[in-house]
Amino acid sequence: VPNVSFIENGAYPDEEGERLEWREGASPLFFLDRNPAAYTTILDFLRTGMFILPAHVSRIQVEAEMDFLGLKSVGSLLRDTAQHALEVLYSQHLQAFVSTVLSEMQKGARQGRLGVRMGLVQRPYGVGIEPTDSLKASEQLAKLFDYGVIDDDLVQVMAVRECRYEVQRRLQTQGLLCDSSYSHGDIYGQLVPVHAWFVVGLESNVVDDYTQDVRRMLDGWRPHSLSSAPT
Repeated sequence: VPNVSFIENGAYPDEEGERLEWREGASPLFFLDRNPAAYTTILDFLRTGMFILPAHVSRIQVEAEMDFLGLKSVGSLLRDTAQHALEVLYSQHLQAFVSTVLSEMQKGARQGRLGVRMGLVQRPYGVGIEPTDSLKASEQLAKLFDYGVIDDDLVQVMAVRECRYEVQRRLQTQGLLCDSSYSHGDIYGQLVPVHAWFVVGLESNVVDDYTQDVRRMLDGWRPHSLSSAPT
């Protein structure tokens, strides 16, 4: 590796920069003749998981040093950090939802279907929202999907939202294709609940067709026959 020297027993390379040979069983130190400011930024990121770019260091410099050190790009490392955090926060919810998807796909396969439309609806709560209307709105939305479930726990819905790309990745390892989306709803306007949806299938054309169906169904959707009309 250029600009890297082995150091043994605390001895630095000579003026000609010759490297000392590494012997089997030795524990050499490494002397890196590189940009110290960029290296410090990388070291702090590896220690803390926080990427803070000083004003006197350019991102291009940092990326070049990471490439030299054989590390992933900053973006890749940040992505790995975020994925790990999501696993820690939502692993139970995530695995439960993936298991549900697989179960529904098995049911659909026995009925000759190559895909399934899944919806996760969070029952809306808030000042001025009637519980009866809240439940009706959630039930009506859930019925639009092949598998629709109402969850009072916003954490569960948020978990699916934050982890939906991880859900897709896990399903891909099972040979399944997936598309998904998330909506904040409009609970104080038209009482549309917060919801997430997934389309899962065995073939890309099936997923594309089902995705278009879901988008058409949800486009402009509003609950109906409520005891008190939303304002």
